[in-house]
Amino acid sequence: MATLEQTDISLRQLVLSRDVDELATVSVPTVSTYAIGTVLGRLTATGKMIAYTPGAVDGSQLPVAVLLETLANATGGTVDTDTRVLITGKVRAEFCRNYNAGTPIALTAVQLDLLRSYGIVVQTTRQLLKFDNS
Repeated sequence: MATLEQTDISLRQLVLSRDVDELATVSVPTVSTYAIGTVLGRLTATGKMIAYTPGAVDGSQLPVAVLLETLANATGGTVDTDTRVLITGKVRAEFCRNYNAGTPIALTAVQLDLLRSYGIVVQTTRQLLKFDNS
């Protein structure tokens, strides 16, 4: 059976307001990583989530959720895993990306509006402090 490496990451940087999240099945393709903040679409046929894919016709063309942790698949096949996804709330724009085909791509204004219509508001923030942990 294929295994999936699941890395827990703090959500402080991504999520500004966590209104509603849910447990969802996310399908991660062969030798791929979905980073925290990956925008997801739901496949109509199976109900599983995959990376948001503009122009698709299988349901993944609608951005309906944001991944709340990094999922990495180093196996030779697609792996399904149950994980938490944000379905309503506010997230930081600089961490919310379309990671389709493994390359982070900034979301367009139209894509941001689509996310907003599903209850996810992407906001630009500015770091006002410089952290010094030395």
